[in-house]
Amino acid sequence: MWPHPVLLADIGGTYLRFAVLPAPGACPGPIRKMPTAGFPGPIAALQAYLDGPGTPRPRSAFLAVAGRVDGHVTRLTNAPWLIDLGDIGVALGLEAARLVNDYVPQAAALHVLDEANAADLARIGPVAAGRGPRLVLGPGTGLARLWRRRAAWPPPGTRRRRGSKRPRPATGSRRRPSVSSRACWAGSQATSP
Repeated sequence: MWPHPVLLADIGGTYLRFAVLPAPGACPGPIRKMPTAGFPGPIAALQAYLDGPGTPRPRSAFLAVAGRVDGHVTRLTNAPWLIDLGDIGVALGLEAARLVNDYVPQAAALHVLDEANAADLARIGPVAAGRGPRLVLGPGTGLARLWRRRAAWPPPGTRRRRGSKRPRPATGSRRRPSVSSRACWAGSQATSP
């Protein structure tokens, strides 16, 4: 069991989202969204959130980051931040902390979503008998930057038709090109704090 209150953080290349879970089963809050570029690093951003009005001091933290997580130190994919769980724990006086890829909580959430509620989960394709694997997809900051830069759009190997913003494969095929996105399979091993 995590020592409460638990600081919850979604640390992305464009935005940071923070909340504190005061007790098991309670509603998290206050929820705040801040621009990643507004801070020199994760400790300054976390401290700015914790210094906000009505924010309880956490005893532990669950940090979901946009990037590869292998251990307690990682670099953010689309921002020049080094995220060191040990440094964060010391700076915030935490008893426990966990660092995961930002798709881990989303995959874990698939187990509690209500399939009958369209606001929770939208079905894509025909209804299949029984339960099968589920997939969490998201474009993230990388795709948004690609789109804004336009220098890399359309993707290599495609050509644009005159007057159209939709690229076509250079091979002359009618298939639309795929754009890479990060994905994580939701398996039974997914856990949440």
